[in-house]
Amino acid sequence: MMFALQILYIILGVGLNTMSLLHRWRSGMTLTPVNPYAGLVAMAAYTASAAAKFFAVPFADAALLAMLVVIGYGGIWRHLVADEYAYESTSFRWYAITINSFGVLTGAATLTT
Repeated sequence: MMFALQILYIILGVGLNTMSLLHRWRSGMTLTPVNPYAGLVAMAAYTASAAAKFFAVPFADAALLAMLVVIGYGGIWRHLVADEYAYESTSFRWYAITINSFGVLTGAATLTT
């Protein structure tokens, strides 16, 4: 069940970063101040750590914990303290915070199982 929730987080995270990238190609501006390429790389790293945990790879817990720290800082904290005018709309700020909070919570719950 937790792996399915992690997959949902990955889909949401990749989706928002892809939308931001497409928006930048069309308008020259991203939806959030996060570089969408960096966001996609972070999502790929999270995917790898979640898969490692699912397949019980040694040190997978450490890798997932490291990703939770990265996402907690870059995906939640930085959005909370960022200038609200750096976003296409206030909605995208809260989408990013909500999606990344969901990811950190599901990842943390996975570490406890």
